[in-house]
Amino acid sequence: MNRKSIIEFCLVPPPYGGVTVYVKRLSNRLRSEGYEVGGYYTEECKDQSIISSPIYFKEKSYCGSHNKVVKAFSQMFRMLKNTFQMWPFSIVHYHGLENLKFIWFLYKYCRKQVVITVHSMMIENFYRRTDRINKHYMQKLAEADIQWTAVSEQVRECMFRLPFSFKNEIPVIAAYVPILNEAHPPLAKDMQDYIHQHEQNIAFYARSFMYNDDVDVYGLNEAIKLYADIVSNYKANVGLIFCLSEDKDTDKINELYLYAKELDIYDKIYWQIGAIDNINELWQNVDVYIRPTSTDGDSVAVREVLDQGTKVVASDVCWRPDGVISYQFGNGDDFLTKTIHALKCGRAKATPNFNCYNAMKQVFDNITR
Repeated sequence: MNRKSIIEFCLVPPPYGGVTVYVKRLSNRLRSEGYEVGGYYTEECKDQSIISSPIYFKEKSYCGSHNKVVKAFSQMFRMLKNTFQMWPFSIVHYHGLENLKFIWFLYKYCRKQVVITVHSMMIENFYRRTDRINKHYMQKLAEADIQWTAVSEQVRECMFRLPFSFKNEIPVIAAYVPILNEAHPPLAKDMQDYIHQHEQNIAFYARSFMYNDDVDVYGLNEAIKLYADIVSNYKANVGLIFCLSEDKDTDKINELYLYAKELDIYDKIYWQIGAIDNINELWQNVDVYIRPTSTDGDSVAVREVLDQGTKVVASDVCWRPDGVISYQFGNGDDFLTKTIHALKCGRAKATPNFNCYNAMKQVFDNITR
């Protein structure tokens, strides 16, 4: 067994998301530095280098049967299959909190070194909702000699509030790996034309309509209102590229359109409704990225934008990386002032930051010594 071998117990894209993209980037970077890294993919994956790899495994959907016996046998077969697939690897890097009984089995009986990365501040709610068996094994793994990591200080604080203690120190390592010299498809021609028609451009991105206690998480209306204030109060000709991956909820999308029309800026905005697969190309072509979130964690998008030299203006609802210009959440005047300041500062030189990756690699290096 190669001591420098890791199985990333998580999918690589698609589906596209913060965790899956991170896993793919982390795997590629570790592989370039001497680690053997395997993982899982779905039938939607078109990357032939992954599909043809002997250390990547196709993951099928869970059994949908309501018959408890059939479901139990299906889960048992899945665990046996995963155990066989993971046997050649010395380290299991898990990115979830479900089925921790299996992770315990890998640690205790298969003698695997286990690293669990917690990506969500919802871990407390998850613990309350999960079944007693999973609660039991979460505590056993917390008290075992394995390595837990948290993607932000807020996530770690939530972990510390669980009704048990962790044996080992929990480092905070953001789930971010820069990408170098990666080719991106060009932006759509009409988007390029829109950008070139303006002296400066602001970008906003939301994955979906998401609410926390009935409060809009991404701040879609706040972004639109800010742009209306920019148009009224800033002399330069500034554009707004408004990106929303969710394109199915037409009622809510039409509400956004209506709000923009009420503010007389609908025709001034570039509406990117639907997924955009070259978001990094957009970051390279705008001056400011705004993130008026009502709740947040250590955002991968924020770090990517900073690495591109683009200014970031974000709400102060959580800790933000160095370089972010924070404004007081809910204070529209402060949001406007900070955004105008960012526009006046202009873009900086692109400087990829590998600190988070280096910290994660150090975790694996410590295990393999």
